Amino acid sequence: MNAYVESVIETVKRKHGNEPEFVQTVEEVLTSIAPMVDKHPEYEKADLLNRIVEPERMITFRVSWVDDSGKVQVNWRECVKPDKLLSAGDTVSARGFGKFELSEVGGVTKKGRTSIVLRVYI
Repeated sequence: MNAYVESVIETVKRKHGNEPEFVQTVEEVLTSIAPMVDKHPEYEKADLLNRIVEPERMITFRVSWVDDSGKVQVNWRECVKPDKLLSAGDTVSARGFGKFELSEVGGVTKKGRTSIVLRVYI
């Protein structure tokens, strides 16, 4: 098996060792796609596997970003305050409901509510 695939599996075991079903699933999937990863070295260069094995949960969020050397990094953090204040340009993805962008925050209506403009992704 590819050393890159093995290192991703070890990272998952270290970070999520308390979730054996998740670790087992990652091992099975990555083992099955290892031959394809061997044929495409650009996947390792883009660090694709580390990005796809990062679980998304209701209480965590992840951010992928490119560092100064051009390598893609993934950060994740628990969402301590789920009532985060949104501002124009923020994108929200809610499992089971889809994804939308808060395009514009308008003024206050006669009833004291804030008007907003959403851009829904279909």
